[in-house]
Amino acid sequence: MFISASIWEGTWASNGTGADWAKAPFQAHYQEFEINGCEYGTTDCSAANATFWWNKKQKWALNPRQQRSYDNVKAKYLYYDYCQEKGSAYKECQLNH
Repeated sequence: MFISASIWEGTWASNGTGADWAKAPFQAHYQEFEINGCEYGTTDCSAANATFWWNKKQKWALNPRQQRSYDNVKAKYLYYDYCQEKGSAYKECQLNH
């Protein structure tokens, strides 16, 4: 699972509303958030490399409880997904997520 966030002038993606800059600064708080990873497309973190925790078999997919939680958060909070746009050609949209 991954977290990605961005704030931009996105009226084209938000039914014309965009960001309410009067409410800035925007803040996000995380507790016990740790990130590990590799650049996409490199072989350093390939599945064949058992050094990394994310290559263990139990990390290959969400278990049913995790999938339900993910689906619930996605349904409740995902407002716009540019990967669903017709003709989206971004590399990250080709990943199975």
